[in-house]
Amino acid sequence: MIYEIESHEDMGEDFYNLNIKNWEDGDPRKDVFDIDVDREIYQKMEDLGTVVLVTARDGDGTLAGYINFFIHEHPHSKGLIQAASDALYVDKEYRGMGVFKDMLKASEELLRESYEVSYISITLREGATKLEGYDKSEVVFSKIMKEKL
Repeated sequence: MIYEIESHEDMGEDFYNLNIKNWEDGDPRKDVFDIDVDREIYQKMEDLGTVVLVTARDGDGTLAGYINFFIHEHPHSKGLIQAASDALYVDKEYRGMGVFKDMLKASEELLRESYEVSYISITLREGATKLEGYDKSEVVFSKIMKEKL
């Protein structure tokens, strides 16, 4: 596997197609709102350096997974640069092969070197109980405030 930072724009449809698979693969909110990725806002954020996409590709160049991070200075701790996962997914075909674990480790190195990130937070779907090397520091609850978005 090759793990690297890629531009949303340069990836063409790869990211968006895998993002749709992620949605179809059990996003608990899919009955409330449809997936409609705002490519323009992702690109604007990328241009500002506030969103970073780390990818995993196999030897043939097929996108196996991604972690999309929001990058910002932590508002409670001046000077601390945080990367917070926005979305992450490993295609079913590549699960059980250590792709997520290796992609996360590569993300840590790439974010530290390229963005001076010193704190990473990862949001996982319900049922995850631990993540090696990470402390469980928060539990995220969400509430839909409109009937259908």
